[in-house]
Amino acid sequence: MKENQCEEIMSVERVPRFLQPYEWAKKEWSANIRELPGKDQNNPRILWYHSLTTLRATDDETPWCSAFMCAAAFSAAFKSTRSAAAKSWLGYGVEGNGSIGDIVIFSRAGGHHVAFVHKAYKPGDKNICVLGGNQGNSVSVANYKAENLLAFRRFES
Repeated sequence: MKENQCEEIMSVERVPRFLQPYEWAKKEWSANIRELPGKDQNNPRILWYHSLTTLRATDDETPWCSAFMCAAAFSAAFKSTRSAAAKSWLGYGVEGNGSIGDIVIFSRAGGHHVAFVHKAYKPGDKNICVLGGNQGNSVSVANYKAENLLAFRRFES
């Protein structure tokens, strides 16, 4: 089987969109997806997220916020960046404005973070409430400082 055969069969042009990526992410959150403790145990769901990136990490310790976003895009029949790098989402789709479900990219110590806007952002807010992967080693809701905001992006319809 060719490496991208599954992706060719599940071409985004041929798969109907039943969910939006943010709606899929909320389902993952309700399923309580989290890393397994210990270096020799890995959550198979997180490994599946990783499989949708070109990095294809084989453990749940490798940062996986972008892999989670790639899985959300794939599961809702959208193309993704296929990158494990959060900053790869900076040029993705179209510009967003901080509405619920928008993609949000932050700078942070040691790199970047990508997630979904979970509570609408208004200019002047000190924090942005997001739903994303690899937040506290799980799919969760967390607040990130608005001063670290790099961009809002949106999936193209």
